[in-house]
Amino acid sequence: MSWDDAQRNCQYSNGNLVTIQSSAEQEFLTDYITRNRGTYPDSGFWTGGIDRGANGLFRWTKNNKLIQNEGDFLGWDYFDSTITQSGQDCLVMWRDRGYLWHDHRCYEKVHSICEIEK
Repeated sequence: MSWDDAQRNCQYSNGNLVTIQSSAEQEFLTDYITRNRGTYPDSGFWTGGIDRGANGLFRWTKNNKLIQNEGDFLGWDYFDSTITQSGQDCLVMWRDRGYLWHDHRCYEKVHSICEIEK
């Protein structure tokens, strides 16, 4: 599903697309996805990162926190805010990149990971 559809789906369940704030969270998600690869045949997963209206300045939808803050966990495969692709406003974890982060076109259809508040 698209990023917008995925976010709406998560909100319907009282959550948001996942916010990844530590290497432990990244490792947990990567391990889970890898162990269940047969369940998820597509190559990517939407996260709650987005930079619409501010190319290269990704924020988490859950708390509007800027992702590139010094000291924050950053799971980018490669990121340089000066060369981000126009129209690639949503943050995805790609299988062929070890589930590290990439910017991607929000209308593309991939899996999603919801984070539900208790």
